Amino acid sequence: MIRSFLINANAVNRIAARSALREVMPDSLKAKFLFLWVGDYDGDNLLDSLGSAAVITVTGKDWLTRYIPPDTSATFSVTDNADFLAADGTDDFWFDAADSLESKIHADLIISETERTFIKYSDFEPYNVYAIGILKDGEVLTETEKNIVSKFFKLWIFYFGTFSDYGYLKDNRTIT
Repeated sequence: MIRSFLINANAVNRIAARSALREVMPDSLKAKFLFLWVGDYDGDNLLDSLGSAAVITVTGKDWLTRYIPPDTSATFSVTDNADFLAADGTDDFWFDAADSLESKIHADLIISETERTFIKYSDFEPYNVYAIGILKDGEVLTETEKNIVSKFFKLWIFYFGTFSDYGYLKDNRTIT
């Protein structure tokens, strides 16, 4: 009975997350993403909400929620292929400067301020991670798209280098 309830609750949460994605992010903007995770996973893989077979692999997954909790000891890595390598661009977030794949921990995710990978996490502790998006290689966001991305991913108010009316105050960021 409880297992059935949990399965149904997870299905409702997936529907709600996808509905929010449809409402907030236009198709033209979603098309700029190589990967977009909003809570779906299969075993140790974070699944792409855009429908591709791409995954973010989790090593040591130790949670059962639709979000990534801060007390996890898991590591995260993208697929080691040309698409993800190119999408990482000059960020060197998922790959290092020598193009070697790097695993990330929760702390890496919430401190990120990259131009190509966006992380949605709580504004205050505990810093649960709710979504991860990676732009395709060569895609550039317009100011309007930056505003939508800021709102969807709840990005810090200075994420793109200037104050954003669509950004959020984050307890783990300081305003100087």
